[in-house]
Amino acid sequence: MLGPARVIDHLVNAARTFIFDTGLAPAAAGAALAALTLLRREPERAARARAVAGELHARLTAAGLEAVRPDAAVVSVRAPSPEAAVRWAADCRTAGLAVGCFRPRPCPTVSRA
Repeated sequence: MLGPARVIDHLVNAARTFIFDTGLAPAAAGAALAALTLLRREPERAARARAVAGELHARLTAAGLEAVRPDAAVVSVRAPSPEAAVRWAADCRTAGLAVGCFRPRPCPTVSRA
């Protein structure tokens, strides 16, 4: 970074999420803390999420899709192409399902020095 040392120091210590896009935002940290509090009160939620993920995995593989057996609540499904992955993700969002889509290209969310 270029600039006065005081400004650089302030940005590094107070604005990390603007400098490093992989830094954890305060709202995300607060949400994680709230989730942990909820899980302490209702531990059955974690078991239910794992059960639902297991059922999803079983249905996906029964339908002929390549899915990774989940250890938690995330089920990864391999699409036949990057284009299909993007199309599937869009279709899921249209149906009201929250999904992430990773494609084999440089990831724009990772900072490179």
